[in-house]
Amino acid sequence: MPNNKCTGRAGQNAVQKWMAQVEELIARIDQLAGSAAREDVQQVVKIVMDIHGLGLKRIIRCLKQQDPDNAVLDALANDELVGNLLLLHGLHPSSVEQRVRGAVANVRTYLQSHGSDIELLDVSADAVEVRIKANCDGCAALTDSIKLVALNAVCDAAPEVGSVNIHVEQQRASV
Repeated sequence: MPNNKCTGRAGQNAVQKWMAQVEELIARIDQLAGSAAREDVQQVVKIVMDIHGLGLKRIIRCLKQQDPDNAVLDALANDELVGNLLLLHGLHPSSVEQRVRGAVANVRTYLQSHGSDIELLDVSADAVEVRIKANCDGCAALTDSIKLVALNAVCDAAPEVGSVNIHVEQQRASV
């Protein structure tokens, strides 16, 4: 059964590997004997993040001036790495709801091609709630696969969401 949190996805890509390395280094820093050294390292990281955030804000401002229809910014926001950087700095041009609605629409296309459907019930910063109408009468493995597709799509689109609640309604296959 899938974990309904937007973390712990299998199949790490390069960015996920770097993030794992960062987490490992942070754990090692937390074990430093002197709290002053730890605080200095945390301050360095904060300053670097602030500099990157300011640089990204300037890039976005320039893009908006040069590209009023935001085609370039939208393309960058849809890139996995750049989109996540924009999210990290609170600069993503699309709201959580817009990103989740897009993810649900993409999943709907896939599910409908298999006789199932998905409906977005609620979106907040804390949780997303969806209903899946699964056409897999009594097949738990297929139901879990469908739930995982929905979970991954929502988590990829809005990794800052705390949890994804998935309600499944079984539908009988029409003859």
